[in-house]
Amino acid sequence: MNFTDPEYIRQRQIRRMKRRRRKIFWRFVGIFSMLATVLVLIYFGIIFFNPYSKLNPFPPPITRTASESTFAPTSTVTHVLAIPSATFTPFLRETATYTLQPSATESPTATLEPTLTSTPWAYTPDPNAKYSYALEGIPAPMSSILFRPQSGCTWQGIAGRVVDLQGRAVQMLQVRLQGEYGDEEIEMTTLTGGAAAIYGESGYEFYLGNKPLDTTRTLVIQLFDQDLHPLSDLIRIDTYSQCDKNLLLINFKQVR
Repeated sequence: MNFTDPEYIRQRQIRRMKRRRRKIFWRFVGIFSMLATVLVLIYFGIIFFNPYSKLNPFPPPITRTASESTFAPTSTVTHVLAIPSATFTPFLRETATYTLQPSATESPTATLEPTLTSTPWAYTPDPNAKYSYALEGIPAPMSSILFRPQSGCTWQGIAGRVVDLQGRAVQMLQVRLQGEYGDEEIEMTTLTGGAAAIYGESGYEFYLGNKPLDTTRTLVIQLFDQDLHPLSDLIRIDTYSQCDKNLLLINFKQVR
């Protein structure tokens, strides 16, 4: 080493600068890699807890298919669902009312003439059916901004959660929604826990559309296990066109 040689000193300074630049470069690469790893974990975490997030390029399928004969309205009567199990079996029911009609004699007397009228949508539960889950409270309409602040009035859906006898979240149960919504018939299935990031560990959610609609007992919801055995009675529900009622919250709780 010759510390009196200017050329040697210059070369030494150049080597030091190169080592310093390499250290700075690798330090930057390390910090960037750590930040990228954190962002990737956050991204996949969001998708894991909410598969229906807009960030998921491959969300689980939500089917909207027209049922072949489940809800086939006619011009004279409406349907009543007889539901002994998970299968929807429509049947027609007419009720007779009586009106007073005058007779053709000189002193008219009142006679009873039957008039057929249609029965509105109604659900007749199977008295022999026993299910392990039931509604926890009554379905509660509310504004969707309580859970989805950006949704506003351009959103309508149905959501809720499922708990066991001890109030603990129950995941991986199937929730089925079907019936008439607007001008179409829908059939959707989702899993409890699929919307955990929004409604809790066993949260589920159905997205109906971007315009709130009024429906009266034309949609039905029911809970199933993984083997498609019904766990709850079939519940008929309403939806509302008001912006402060565009989310219907339906919770289930184990009862036996």
